[in-house]
Amino acid sequence: MIKTSKSAIKAKKRFIQALFLLFWLVLITINITGCSSPSQGVPGGQAPAVVTVWYSLTGQAEQELLNQFSRINEERPEVIVKGVRIPQKEFVEQVWNYQAGGKGPDIIIADRPTLFALYEKGALSPVLAQDYDAYKSTDQVFSFYDNQIAAPWLVDVPLFYYRKDVDRQPILNINQLASQKLVLAAESFNTELFSPWWLAEGGSLAPAESPVLNTPANLTFTQKIQTLNTEQLLSVSANAKQQFSHAEVNYLIAWASDSLTFDQAKIPYASTINFGTGVKSRFLVSRCMGIANSSIKSTPAMEQPIRLVQEELLKVEAQAALHKATGLFPTRVAYYEDAEQMSLEAQIASALQNAVSYEGNSLQWQILALQDQAWRSILAGADAESALAAAQQKALEALRAAK
Repeated sequence: MIKTSKSAIKAKKRFIQALFLLFWLVLITINITGCSSPSQGVPGGQAPAVVTVWYSLTGQAEQELLNQFSRINEERPEVIVKGVRIPQKEFVEQVWNYQAGGKGPDIIIADRPTLFALYEKGALSPVLAQDYDAYKSTDQVFSFYDNQIAAPWLVDVPLFYYRKDVDRQPILNINQLASQKLVLAAESFNTELFSPWWLAEGGSLAPAESPVLNTPANLTFTQKIQTLNTEQLLSVSANAKQQFSHAEVNYLIAWASDSLTFDQAKIPYASTINFGTGVKSRFLVSRCMGIANSSIKSTPAMEQPIRLVQEELLKVEAQAALHKATGLFPTRVAYYEDAEQMSLEAQIASALQNAVSYEGNSLQWQILALQDQAWRSILAGADAESALAAAQQKALEALRAAK
């Protein structure tokens, strides 16, 4: 009979103990894995969070927004995005009425005036989105008393359009049109639309919230516009875009979003934000769309789903898709990183970097309205110096009343 040595017995015992330990480790691992909750939105996990988005976009813009909702629903199973279109004229009232009953949207996509009105009613809370790199000039217009009430999404930009099918070489310096007796058209004469030209001429509104409406630069600019209008070299008309489309005029000041109309009509045109030579491209950021969240729906349980959807819509790819559908330009810095030098995108990037913008609670918005009122009267034939002086007096009175 063969006897087993003590060392062999000990080795066998250690082997059995190791197998037993390995068995228990495997069992514990299986147990832990089986008890962990599946991710939200997948079989066995919590139901996906339903995030409702209200907007007023129509046509191509609405369709592209719905495409983005479908993409998010497909790529992010933890949420279900539902879009509801509300007519622009009813938007503020509808949000307010539904919130009064504890209902309404989780996310709101709207323009600056609409979001301002909702904020003043207490319908918005500080925006939850964090992962986006917008230009500071666009961030600022949605800031109220240091609270960011919306993430800037898309911005409209005033452009100098010119037709490329003219007999002569197009004039790219807007100040040279008059010397050539060439007519410039625009739908309206206001600070927003004419801001690139006005700023290039040294115009200013209220630095440090101190009104300066009747400065020599502002007076010279408005007198120039008045002279062009008197000599019929400036056509301010609601039909300005039609005049440009029908080649009745070859030069136009209009918004970037108007380019869709010209593209659809296959008008041979080009555009620039450079209204002069040797000056930085600048404009007043005012026509900007933002993404906000409801004050009553932004509960702790919904914060993460709302933030997720907002940041998905703020992605460069999403903004680029909406740019094609609306003509509005993305507000994210990353969109312009690969822009070719001298391209319109490169010009827009420079303009956004140097743009003039005001916080939502700034008195400058009120002063802006006073300047526009003066500009309208000047275009109608009022004395420019007197009109600006009167606007300056009203601005000073508004400043005193605000203190």
